[in-house]
Amino acid sequence: MSKQPVLTEEALKVLVEGLGGEEEASIKVNLPPTIEEFRSGNGEGIWAVPVDSGALSKARSDESVGEQIEVYALNDSVYYPGVVWGSRVVCVTRGDCRPVAVWDALNGTKQATENRE
Repeated sequence: MSKQPVLTEEALKVLVEGLGGEEEASIKVNLPPTIEEFRSGNGEGIWAVPVDSGALSKARSDESVGEQIEVYALNDSVYYPGVVWGSRVVCVTRGDCRPVAVWDALNGTKQATENRE
């Protein structure tokens, strides 16, 4: 995963406006530091904006479980230095719980957990 943002500030502004504004478009997703935490849905919470209205609807739906969506990160990850503002992150929905980033998609990033005390 590249450290280079794939979303510009101007593109984010247009996307957020199209999704109903910042409050409506912003969601939290979890980035799991281990495969076990992926399975349980735990991890570092980051702010994100879904890539389109369909992904936003799935992320907000309590009935949407196991559906893949993509989001743009709105802040840098502590666990994953490759996930920075504007990065595209693949997630899976979990009903009334936060979406969680797909483990295989995160696998290419260097985990900061290796350096935790």
